[in-house]
Amino acid sequence: MLKVENISVSYDGESVLEGFSCHVSKGEFACVTGRSGCGKTSLLKALLGMAPVGAGVVCIDGDVLNEKSCHIVRGKVSYL
Repeated sequence: MLKVENISVSYDGESVLEGFSCHVSKGEFACVTGRSGCGKTSLLKALLGMAPVGAGVVCIDGDVLNEKSCHIVRGKVSYL
């Protein structure tokens, strides 16, 4: 299960994603769409621990994403 609660991502003080939340249960699929520059890539990077999450929490199968767990979490995420 993927649980994202109220995450925010900023680069050089400029917010690119603010207050995003979602829950995707086992067996479900999610599709993220939107115009250019709305934060889709920043969201993916935040889910993989490759972008700084300034606020909020990302959990995958109960593992909270942080510097120590990002390698575990990355092994549970697929994207194309």
